[in-house]
Amino acid sequence: ETAQELGAPLVRVWAGAKGSADADAEYRERIAQESRRIAGDAAHAGIAVTCEFHGGALTDTTESAERFCSEVAHDNMKSYWQPNAPDTDSNIRGLEAMLPWLSNIHAFNWVWHESGIERLPMADAADAWKRYLEVAASTGREHFVLVEYVKGDAPEAFLEDAAALKSWIAG
Repeated sequence: ETAQELGAPLVRVWAGAKGSADADAEYRERIAQESRRIAGDAAHAGIAVTCEFHGGALTDTTESAERFCSEVAHDNMKSYWQPNAPDTDSNIRGLEAMLPWLSNIHAFNWVWHESGIERLPMADAADAWKRYLEVAASTGREHFVLVEYVKGDAPEAFLEDAAALKSWIAG
């Protein structure tokens, strides 16, 4: 009802509150049934539903996200995508696997270190992101790209990352 009142075309949801490694078959089925119900209710209201592609949910790995979307088996349940592997080729394979359900994309550039994650400018990952955008475009559907996790959480970094993305999409 809130999404309808706001005129929101899309509602983002989490695929449960457990990572795939901690979820048994009963939990997966319960979350899939609830997601199917949500997707149906939203479809009647003309609103799309998309789940996060993120840790801490049944969509924490490509394999689990693909399985979850297949288990929900509702045309109105889609998925975001974001890089979740340390290398471009693995991310490309993951993105390709998620294409049937792809709604939108969370864009960022970071590297994994033993001590944690380091956020970097999007421009430093131009080659990878141009490939990701090309793969996403192959669906023939419209996908929005949301800038996330910018270096230092700085407004200037956000603007720089957004400008880089815009240049790749336009080019």
